[in-house]
This record gives sequence, structure tokens and C-alpha cells, in this order.
Amino acid sequence: MTTKAMEEVVIRAGRPAPAPAVAVPEHITQEAQQLCSSYEAKLRAYSDRYVAEAMKRARRKDAAKLEAEPVVPVAPPYPWWNLVLIGPVELGLGTFQPNRIIRTTSFTLFGAAIWLNPAPIAWIGGNPSAATVMSAFNFQVQLETINLTTVADGPDLTAPPLGPGLPPLVVVPLIAPPGLFPAPASGKPHLYEGNLTADVTGPVPGLPFAGYSTWVLDLDTAPPFPPFGLPPVPAGFQSDIPARFMVYTA
Repeated sequence: MTTKAMEEVVIRAGRPAPAPAVAVPEHITQEAQQLCSSYEAKLRAYSDRYVAEAMKRARRKDAAKLEAEPVVPVAPPYPWWNLVLIGPVELGLGTFQPNRIIRTTSFTLFGAAIWLNPAPIAWIGGNPSAATVMSAFNFQVQLETINLTTVADGPDLTAPPLGPGLPPLVVVPLIAPPGLFPAPASGKPHLYEGNLTADVTGPVPGLPFAGYSTWVLDLDTAPPFPPFGLPPVPAGFQSDIPARFMVYTA
């Protein structure tokens, strides 16, 4: 993702209150870009290992048909694409944590990871990959939030239209400026949930591709709870939950 593209991220408030456009300082843009590049590299390494193992299992299955082996590893179902929501990350604070407790005066990064399967369709050599087929598509990606404290629609972040030519893996930065999440009253922070959604919008109408992030990469470590013998929970992936975070007035 280029710096220019990052600066073109569209900040769109949800129904509660339109937020004025806010220029993102260069140092914030650079920090977000560096973080997204780091996350992208880690996710690509995971993807490479997954694809290599799936292809190995698919080859073993084909060999078993000829050798009549009784038991062989089975290749997983072939996924065309997937989404991962990363963060949130409060920017401009160095290594200060936690990230899920956000000041209303801070810039906040949400990473939108889009993965297109680079392996041949159905794990069969000679087939085109889903990444090749879907690279011709246009994508619309946004973060949708809900204010759980007030039980109301929260502000949304919408990325610029993506594609065609999307690579097999890209992490798109969505930067929430100060004030996008309205300042709550002192002593009463607001709890939010965020979900990443994506829709394939072209180049022709009616393409049957849309999705939301069933995986969230939580970057915070939950501390231990000694009275109950609960150990610390390291940063990592969480499944089938939205990103939950709190906004407070410093």
C-alpha cells in the first residue's frame, strides 16, 4: 500500500454524526504503513506454510489412488479468499499498550487483511488460482462499528475502492482520526465493537463474492488473573468475534 493510497483512505462517519475530514500527519502515515507491512509479512508466512501443506496433502491423496494406501492425509476444502481484521492500534504512542483502550484524541489504526488463495483451484496443479481469477475484481472494504454503551450505530471507516490487480495478500490501513469516535463523558467510557466487511463490486454486476472477518488479530496481551489461577493470554488470533475496544476521554 503506497503512502499516497493510504492518504486517500476515505473517512466516513456512520449515522450518529458526520466527522470533518482530518489530515493524517506524515509520521502517523509512516507508522501505519510500517505496521501494515509487518503484519502483511507475518500473514504471508502463515499463508505460505498453509498452502505448502495443503498441496502436499493433495499430492499424497492422488498418489494413494495409484498405490492403494489405506490412510492418507486429506487436503482441506479449497477456500477462495478470506478477511482478517487487525487491531485496533493506537498510533503515535510507541510501544504503549493496551491498544484496545483508546483515547478519543488519538489516531487509531485498523488493519484490513485481504487474502486471495494463491494455490491452484481445488489444489489441482494446472488450474488457475483463486488469486489469479479474483485479481480482475473490484473490492469495497469497510470497518463497521457499533457503540455498545449507547446501543447505537457507530462511525464507519471505508477504504478507497480496491482492484483490479489486487495481490494475493494485502493489508489495507484504515485510520480513525481524533474525534471520529465521539468523546464520552469523563468517567463513562464507551465500549465499541468493530467488524470488517468486504464486497466484490465489479467489473461486472452480480458477482457472488462478499464476506466479513471471522478472524481478528488481537495485538494485546491480557494480563493474568492470579486470584482465579488464570494465566496471561498472549496476543494472537481470535475466531468468530468482532474487535472489541473502549474509547475514553483523557
